[in-house]
Amino acid sequence: MNEFLVREKDEDKYSESRKYQNSLSDFTQAIEINPQDADAYNNRGNAYLKLGKYQNALSDFTQAISLNPQDANAYNNRGNAYLKLGKYQNALSDFTQAISLNPQDADADNNHHDAYLKLGRTEDEIADYTQAISINPENANAYYNRGIAYAKLGKTEDTLSDFTQAISLNPQYAKAYYNRGIAYNKLGRTEDTLSDFTQAISLNPEDMCAYYNRGIAYGKLGRYQNALSDFTQAISLNPQYAKAYYNRGIAYNKLGRTEDTLSDFTQAISLNPQYAKAYYNRGIVNGKLGRYHNALADFTEAIRLNPQNGNAYYNRGISYLNLVDRNRAIGDFLQAVNVYYQQGQTRYYKNTLGLVCKLVDTKKNENDYSNIWLTSSPT
Repeated sequence: MNEFLVREKDEDKYSESRKYQNSLSDFTQAIEINPQDADAYNNRGNAYLKLGKYQNALSDFTQAISLNPQDANAYNNRGNAYLKLGKYQNALSDFTQAISLNPQDADADNNHHDAYLKLGRTEDEIADYTQAISINPENANAYYNRGIAYAKLGKTEDTLSDFTQAISLNPQYAKAYYNRGIAYNKLGRTEDTLSDFTQAISLNPEDMCAYYNRGIAYGKLGRYQNALSDFTQAISLNPQYAKAYYNRGIAYNKLGRTEDTLSDFTQAISLNPQYAKAYYNRGIVNGKLGRYHNALADFTEAIRLNPQNGNAYYNRGISYLNLVDRNRAIGDFLQAVNVYYQQGQTRYYKNTLGLVCKLVDTKKNENDYSNIWLTSSPT
């Protein structure tokens, strides 16, 4: 949704709630001075929307539209109010009208998709865009949006075809390159994926998601230094990007930069305390460094967040073995065996069960368990 058209309050001076309350007062005063001010109604509606007063917002957006029926932004905003109120068909109608008034309104496009999604009518969405294409075969946006709809249905080849057509009609269409890159990735065409993300970045150097996903593609090709650079750029564009820190940590680890790896996993956890994979992988690094108590804590948290991660139970068992706590180690290995059995992971199941039998048959730690961590991605 667009921000206020008229003014912004100093965010350091007001809390978010106070900010919008003050905006309400300002816009109400503007309406009293000039009851024909459509922008004032639209902006007050935005303030109501931010405060969760959706019915009030709806009323103001409706008044803005009555005063200026050509205002695409007001239709888009009223559609958002309808979405919040669960009136998805009304929302769809408003987003459709917003797009007809301003075909370049990306926000209305996204909301239009959301409304169809809420209604569970992706096939109807495809039909709408197909009709738009039949009326105007040069409509790049219609091809792009139909490609998005096909993607929702998992029709990757159709998705790819539509994004390609959108690009042929508009070679500057950064989002089409980006999303075609996503489609190529689903098909395992990594070099094509890289090419499209690179083109998306050249057209929109501020697209943090393009940098992030190109980093993932570089990682798949083993080009970890390139991946590192892209994750770093994504972080510079969004310092709160937990996934970028996590994946940069993976790249650092591949490059043997262990302390940087730990630092990035820790930052990812700081930004997202529910990040099970970050705890799990930080546990592996701590274990390999001989920091068994730290590894133990990490695997314990990974298990709490994802009890179906058999590898976390296994690696916590290895931590206990290295801390000479055989009983707890055996308990964790048995938990891992149970998870592996349920998930059909036969090799892990057999290997871990064999380790349990060996431990039960011996009375003390007779082997070095400092280097038998499972490093594959958690299930």
